[in-house]
Formats: sequence, structure tokens, C-alpha cells
Amino acid sequence: MGAIRKSDLMRITVAVTIISGSLAARAGVLDSPHDFTRGKRFWNTAQNFPGDPDSVCGPCHQAHNTDSLVVPLWAHDTVPAGSFKMYNTLNVPNSRMQATVDAAPRGPSLSCLSCHDGTVAINQMAGGRILGGTPDPMPLKGIITKKADGSPDPGNLTHSHPISFIYDSILSFKDKGVFDPIVRNVIQPDNTGPLRPGSSLDFTI
Repeated sequence: MGAIRKSDLMRITVAVTIISGSLAARAGVLDSPHDFTRGKRFWNTAQNFPGDPDSVCGPCHQAHNTDSLVVPLWAHDTVPAGSFKMYNTLNVPNSRMQATVDAAPRGPSLSCLSCHDGTVAINQMAGGRILGGTPDPMPLKGIITKKADGSPDPGNLTHSHPISFIYDSILSFKDKGVFDPIVRNVIQPDNTGPLRPGSSLDFTI
């Protein structure tokens, strides 16, 4: 057997990394609230996802006709980013937050809000196609954008919490209520590990 070239080794490493990441994501979805595998939703059929035997990832991610500006291979329909009223000191005058919030949600938050805003069906794919023909709406308890009385208020994030802002040492200096991510590990809301200093804090549902 000949020696493995560096280029071949790199390709193998990349392939293993992608497969490992996909398997880990798949395992994290199974038996979670985001588990839409075949048989758990009326619209998850072999006809809709012929290349995915159980269709664990298919309801949100596809290889074609996707919007990777949201998150990689994102296939679900998305609410326009500019349609949200952000949680910031302008919209929430009694807020004492020191972070500068983006004018609109970033990609990771936008992917969550594509369902949890309550205006797009769970089975609504990019371009408006409804899997199974009948919309499967988000239950009220899963809707994030609400009024103070708990009723739906599409696009209004002011009764939730701030998202899409940079979490770094500068913020911890301004706001003594948060830890410096360089000095102390700050765990991401979805428990996937420490938040990288200078990264954006977004929704994790």
C-alpha cells in the first residue's frame, strides 16, 4: 500500500469532519422538540424526502434550492429579517443593556424565527411550498413574538430577550452583569460549548 499524500489526507479529514458533524446534529435532533422524523408529522413522507430514509434533517436542510445566507443548506421558508422589532434600548426604554443590537436578526436567529415567529408553517419550505398540502402551524407555546399578555404579536421581539449582538470583553467591561468570555467560559444557550469571544449571541430554541 502506497503512502497517503497530504492532499488525500486532507480530503479524508474534511469528509470525516462533515460526517461526524452531521451524525452529531442528527443525534441532537432525535427525540427533541425538533424531531420531525417520518411518522411524527403527517407531511413527512417518503414522497417529500425520497433521499432521506427517516428524514431527520430534511424538514430544515436540503442539498438544493436552499438559502445558506441564513444557515448552511437552509431549506425552510424564512421571515424577512427587516420585519422584526428588535429588543434594544430604543424599543425597550427601561432596559439597562450595554450591548449594541443589530438592526435585524442574524442568520442563526432568523432560522429559529422562521418557525417560532408563528407566521410561517412548520412544513413551509423555501418558495412557499407546503409539504403535504396543509399548513402545520406553530403551537402558541412555541411562538416567541408575543405581546405582554402572551398573545401572538408577529415580528415583536421586545417581550423576549436581546439577540444578534457581539459578546466580547468590551461588553463585559461596560456591563458588570456579564462575564468576560476570555477569562471565564460562557456556555452557549444550547449547551454546545463555550461561546467564542467576539461571536454573536443569537437565539437557540
